[in-house]
Amino acid sequence: MKMPIVSFFIMLAMAGCAKNAIVAIHETVVIGEEEYDTKITKLSILNQRLKDSDIEQLMHMKNLTTLDLRGNGISDISALKYLTSLTTLSLWRNEISDYSALKDLASLTTLDLRGNKISDISTLKDLASLTTLYLSRNEISDISTLKDLANLTTLSLLGNEISDKQLEEFVTTVKNVPAID
Repeated sequence: MKMPIVSFFIMLAMAGCAKNAIVAIHETVVIGEEEYDTKITKLSILNQRLKDSDIEQLMHMKNLTTLDLRGNGISDISALKYLTSLTTLSLWRNEISDYSALKDLASLTTLDLRGNKISDISTLKDLASLTTLYLSRNEISDISTLKDLANLTTLSLLGNEISDKQLEEFVTTVKNVPAID
């Protein structure tokens, strides 16, 4: 039987065998069926059909700067609110309709929410550092909030319910028109 490293050191310490030993404890979390070190900075878990409960463990991975959870079918991303070091987040092809847990992730520069069930994008106004935003294939009809994202250079809106008039108004009111598709 393979004993987790943390348990092994605890047993040694309890037996008095590790009095002068330097103990390096590596904290890990289990997401889906895989174990990950909580100190890593980049993580990709693609197309694994994770359950919402699987990603709750991500809250312990506070060093993450890049997280890619494409194609997992998740809908509850509330655990991500603790990942304040994130700069790049991909949640493409999931079942997300409420992404408000991301509103305090001030370091985010790239956000990919393509292929979800998002209709209200008003929370995006709080993500002032965004430079790249992918919102294609959602249920968005109002993009007025996006005019407040002054750093935006790339924007994808294909496959939404945005009127030509609203798109034209957006392009004329934004000073630095991002590359839009």
